[in-house]
Amino acid sequence: MSPNDASMHIQQRLHSALWAAWADALGFISELTDEAGLRRRLSGEPLQHPVEWRRRIGGKFGVTVPLPAGTYSDDTQLRLAVGRAIRPSGFDPEVFSKIELPVWTSYALGGGKASKAAASHIAGAGVPWFGNFYKGWTDAGGNGAAMRVQPHVWAAQDPSRVGSHLLDVLIDAVITHGHPRALVGALFHAMTLGFMLDRGRTPNPVEWVSIADEMHQFPSMIRQHAELSLWCSAWERSTERTLDAAWDSTILEMIEMFNAAEEFTHSGNTALHEEDFESLRTAYELLIEKLDLRSPATRGSGTSTVVAALALAVAGSSHPISILQIAAQAVGTDTDTIATMAAALVGSVTIDAPPSSVADCKYIAAEAIRLAAISAGAQEQIENFTYPDLLHWEAPKTQAGAVGLVEGKPALAGLGPSDGLTLAGTAQAFSWSWTTLNFGQTVLAKHRTALEELPATQCPAPLQRGTVHKKSGPAQSEPTHSMVQQEIELLMPVTTPQEHREPTGPNRRRPSGGQDLDVDAMLEWLRSQGRTDQAIGYAVRRIAELGTTEQMIAFTATIQAEIRLHAGQTHRTF
Repeated sequence: MSPNDASMHIQQRLHSALWAAWADALGFISELTDEAGLRRRLSGEPLQHPVEWRRRIGGKFGVTVPLPAGTYSDDTQLRLAVGRAIRPSGFDPEVFSKIELPVWTSYALGGGKASKAAASHIAGAGVPWFGNFYKGWTDAGGNGAAMRVQPHVWAAQDPSRVGSHLLDVLIDAVITHGHPRALVGALFHAMTLGFMLDRGRTPNPVEWVSIADEMHQFPSMIRQHAELSLWCSAWERSTERTLDAAWDSTILEMIEMFNAAEEFTHSGNTALHEEDFESLRTAYELLIEKLDLRSPATRGSGTSTVVAALALAVAGSSHPISILQIAAQAVGTDTDTIATMAAALVGSVTIDAPPSSVADCKYIAAEAIRLAAISAGAQEQIENFTYPDLLHWEAPKTQAGAVGLVEGKPALAGLGPSDGLTLAGTAQAFSWSWTTLNFGQTVLAKHRTALEELPATQCPAPLQRGTVHKKSGPAQSEPTHSMVQQEIELLMPVTTPQEHREPTGPNRRRPSGGQDLDVDAMLEWLRSQGRTDQAIGYAVRRIAELGTTEQMIAFTATIQAEIRLHAGQTHRTF
């Protein structure tokens, strides 16, 4: 890969990430309100750029706090969480589902019902990522999965190919959502983003259909995947339908939306070219009506919002600011999610950075560059996020329990120590405080007013990366073109991605090299868990990733003997 190609490779992912966060911050201001409410939030000013505003946090018994300009919502929060869980060997669903997702509820700014229900349920012991069957999971067809899957595409070595990164998109999606609309929408959004990263342009309507047609193969791929096949069996038992039939029906339902989207791209592009923003707004209102984007039942649909985001990106690829402003100003729709998905697409083919800064801009940029390095195969130069060992991890039992003290200093369970707490508000026995974590992300976290020491089972891993930004409220720092250039030699080898291509089978996960493990401790933990299938699978994976071949042989031989002995004893009791 030449230096120019390497620069473009990084820039595409960097701009996709930064525009997505910028649009999220813009659309967050108009989310879940009406025209009068938006005027109150903006003191009568038009919604054109992310500005400081006030919002009630924590529901009915929460607090109203000022949100600094550029504050992003749950869309970007979960996107960053997904990104942290991606390594050169692929996405780690265990750390995302067991650490990131439950802890996220303590600092979530927004969040759909399905995502929050999934986060609460999966925190329980014995719930695997592929078995998060909370009440109503098969009806969860919103866009909570689609809005966060971009990191899988940014890290893909061949983003336009139907490869392992799309299986990771599915794995990610089923952790929180069970309706085909959520899964199909997440995949379609990921595939259109992959197309744009590969081609450097937006797809035309004929190509939309081609991308959708490729998606018919995924039920077969799901059945070939060890864990996804178990999820599929449970889904079919619960719904009394075949996944194949429901999947194909959902794809056809989505394709039927393409006509309305195509009409908007034509009229929207013409309006933008003539700078006729009233006509642009009228055209988008017509698309909103045809896709039913204001109905409470379908406002956050995993397919219609994805189609709307694609239509916006195609119409406004040369005018990203205007098209994202129109999306954010359409109160009553899912403004932040539609805008952020459209921005992730259009940002990948836009040479300019967003017009203003966004919270945690430096950290968002660093994560995008890290994922770009994974995409290019620069494995040895990549610094991955360090999580606590899941063998000893225990998720906080309450939202307020995730913030505590480690050696007398504030920390967020599982994620990291912080630079201290800046109080934003207090209600009853709880407080909400701004804090910047050691790796650079700023959160507004709910916590007990009197902090307690975090139990050892919830402590973050030792600090190994990043720095703390000394700020109260979201940290802002503008990444520059020179920063991109400085990262090229560090992160991007002068090779082609094909030379570093990962295995593409449905169950691929590459071991990352041997290191000394305490197999005896692993065996004791496994016995304490009752040798469940989930526990055995996790233990085997840990040894495969971190142990030696000899340790794997010794471990599996011991487990085989113990399981057979236990089975024999059980048989003799009857």
